[in-house]
Amino acid sequence: MIAQLRLLLAVPFLIALSACTTAHRVSYFDAIAATPQNDVIRVYIDGYGSVYPREPLPADAIADYHWNGSLFEHFVEDKSPCSSKLMASEVRDLCEAVTRAAPDLTGDAQKYGRLAAWYDSQLSIWRNRGERIANRALAQDSSPTIVVLFHGFNTRFSEAVPDFIEARRLIKQTLPQDEKPLFVEVFWDGCSDPLGVPCWSQAQGSGPLVGFFLRPMFNAMNDAITQRGAQAKVRMLSHSSGAFVLGSTVGNPGNVLPLLQDEKDFAYQRFADNAAAKDGVYRIPEFNDLAVGLMAPATTVKTFSGSESSVDVGILTRGARLIYGINPDDEIITKGFVGCDRFGVTCMASSYTDYCDYLADNQRLQSRQISVTAYDFKREQGGEKHPFTDYLAYVETQTTFLADLMGTIGQADRDGVYTCPPPIASDSDQAAG
Repeated sequence: MIAQLRLLLAVPFLIALSACTTAHRVSYFDAIAATPQNDVIRVYIDGYGSVYPREPLPADAIADYHWNGSLFEHFVEDKSPCSSKLMASEVRDLCEAVTRAAPDLTGDAQKYGRLAAWYDSQLSIWRNRGERIANRALAQDSSPTIVVLFHGFNTRFSEAVPDFIEARRLIKQTLPQDEKPLFVEVFWDGCSDPLGVPCWSQAQGSGPLVGFFLRPMFNAMNDAITQRGAQAKVRMLSHSSGAFVLGSTVGNPGNVLPLLQDEKDFAYQRFADNAAAKDGVYRIPEFNDLAVGLMAPATTVKTFSGSESSVDVGILTRGARLIYGINPDDEIITKGFVGCDRFGVTCMASSYTDYCDYLADNQRLQSRQISVTAYDFKREQGGEKHPFTDYLAYVETQTTFLADLMGTIGQADRDGVYTCPPPIASDSDQAAG
């Protein structure tokens, strides 16, 4: 009876957390044509880790709003971009990829062959993205600052844009005037209808796939910068479920996200084969100067902490700084009365204990020269607010989170940092910073 009451009381929180009753996903076909600021590059990714072509598609080749979110499926259906006579270069490359399977193959074998050709063709586009980022960054500064922004679960383009605008404003505000960062905004899979738990489960699998397939872009970016004899300062900032997107870019979260173990799906199989790769196009990216900031990370700490039973899980990028905020009053993260460990674990952003037990003194991470710092984001008023802009407004005045993220190691002010063990033996008491 008590369990039933808890579930009943939690319904409003689950509704707020989730997004769609079916597999109807948003598309970014229209968004491709939007022109960002000169210091911004945008990357659009579907729910299976495929990057959208850079050029807008012909109007008659844009999928219906209620589509299943697969660019590959859209390119092989009857009304596909490939039926148009006006195909830009990346669209043409993808159209050629879907016809590359051996003609004598049928059924599942033909689809598998097409998918292999599709994802191989995608690699060239990902590399192009990375090289474009490097060229734009180096055109602005010989020692560039590159800031990568990730929105959270089920955030549509129209919602993410103002969030990113505010994030860019505050980040530039924290930097010296002569430091001109290049921003890379990552838009990833979401749902088109505003209700239902299934979309949350969908995001648990699609988000990490997005992060994994971003790796070739960052590797190409790093290679291009290194070949020019330069070094870049790279900063990544995510909100909410952007954390498990990012976690799959800089590490291997496969053992804590079961949906990544679906070997029947081609994209998941490619992840499984390369999750902890040290070489090849899907290798874990290595950066000269990397700091990762997580606001309200809607995942488990084990996405980054890894496990004692394996050396190839958790954050694997060497020499990185990981900083994040803890707010035990954020009801989207805690999922109300149900608990943050139900329907996909989201306890990283709400549990001081998890930070102290798994991340604060993690020898495995320290052996990889990875430092982890948590900030106390508990608020005296309005603590339950979850939106990206609310967290940005809080850190602007209450902590040095952004300044510490953008700064260099050893130069952080570290105002608002959480300490272990807490001064008072309570998982919800604020620690002295």
